[in-house]
Amino acid sequence: MNGRLLKDACATSVTIDARPFTIVQDVGFRLVFDPILEALPAAKKFAISADTVREFIRPKAQKLKAKLKKELNGRVLSLKVDRVSRLNRCFLGVNVQYIENGQVCIRTLGVPELTGRHTGENLRDVIIEVSEEYDINIKKVYTSTTNNGSSS
Repeated sequence: MNGRLLKDACATSVTIDARPFTIVQDVGFRLVFDPILEALPAAKKFAISADTVREFIRPKAQKLKAKLKKELNGRVLSLKVDRVSRLNRCFLGVNVQYIENGQVCIRTLGVPELTGRHTGENLRDVIIEVSEEYDINIKKVYTSTTNNGSSS
């Protein structure tokens, strides 16, 4: 076992397994990982916390984002948007769809939490903000689809 594998395991827990970043504070997690961390050579020791796990993930996320920007560049895109509320929190899923080699491809751009009123103007601003993160000019979007739900 080495530090890279430990970091990858933490990143996998929150990205692939959809566990919260705070999983690293759980007693069971600490019972397994702390002895492994202690066994690492002094020069290779590091801390595991919710913040450090975010830092483990950030470079990989930036690479994936750059790859997706390149993939979307110059394509005709359809925008797909859906709002969901769970446990008194509201999120907006923003996806793009396009055709490549005769296959429909759908990519998720983001699922930001909505904190303000869910007016058309506020939803538009969130969609534009997410689209701009991927260098998508909203005026170049061919179609947009929503679930036709209320935006109150």
